[in-house]
Amino acid sequence: MTSKLILATDNHPLAQALAGTDYDILEVDSQALYELSPNDFENREMILDFTVMDTDSKAELLLSIENYTDAPIFSDTTINWGDYLVKNISSLTTCFAGAFYSPNQTVEVSSRDDHSFELMTNFLKEIGLKSKRVEAPGICFTYPRIISMIINEAHFAKDENLATDESLDTAMKYGVNYPLGPIEWSEKIEPIFVYHVLTELYKVTEDSRYRVSKSLKLKI
Repeated sequence: MTSKLILATDNHPLAQALAGTDYDILEVDSQALYELSPNDFENREMILDFTVMDTDSKAELLLSIENYTDAPIFSDTTINWGDYLVKNISSLTTCFAGAFYSPNQTVEVSSRDDHSFELMTNFLKEIGLKSKRVEAPGICFTYPRIISMIINEAHFAKDENLATDESLDTAMKYGVNYPLGPIEWSEKIEPIFVYHVLTELYKVTEDSRYRVSKSLKLKI
């Protein structure tokens, strides 16, 4: 048994990288959180949560962990209302956004203290990633929500037959010097995660600018 325990869902983009570590990995089913055992959390010094699930399920998971151990929790809240989770779960010392493909291999990290940020940064280095500290996770962090809106807007253009996939990608790469076009980016990230971010933003804010385009929905 290792001092670190990694929880992960099989749909997390970093699942392969996590499997290459020497730490214990516990696969989690969001529909069967009741299967978690207190024994899995004994003598742990750090809980790394790489699950991708809706905010209600995530809160249930983190509260269960908090009941099983005093170890600090580091949770991927890429598709979640992170501020809500931080406010309600005292053991949640760090949120990070690891479920979105990043061209420069950088992950946004929000920690309650410097030590927690250092621990998260060191772990990310182990799986080949860099960290960028941000003040708060907000709703789905900054990079995921902004790129999701760009991708969604490109799909609205497709809905209106204003452009092809190729022309949308070309316009963004050569017009504003993006490393990828919005359609290419959505495929790198996986459309389902873009959909989850937009859905969470719309659910929390009720702002129509986060309404998911038809052509993006068709990719789910």
